[in-house]
Amino acid sequence: MERFGAILKSFQNELAKNPNLITLLTIQRSAYTKEAKRRIELSKEIHKEILINGLEEKDYQKAAKKLVDNFEKKLSLSLGKKN
Repeated sequence: MERFGAILKSFQNELAKNPNLITLLTIQRSAYTKEAKRRIELSKEIHKEILINGLEEKDYQKAAKKLVDNFEKKLSLSLGKKN
């Protein structure tokens, strides 16, 4: 979470440009500590998060597809659509 402040700043900048933006944070499960969870929950800039496992290079394509699928699902739920 050492980059948390930078992430928030990036989200703040994008939200300033488009207040209707829905932000999505992807975070490795191993980095999702109690402190990380607390900071994410307190943040007004992070709307949704997706936990991912650590990846080996051979797993990137499969993980990318899963990430996109999860993003689409969360986006649909955020917009009130059902899959």
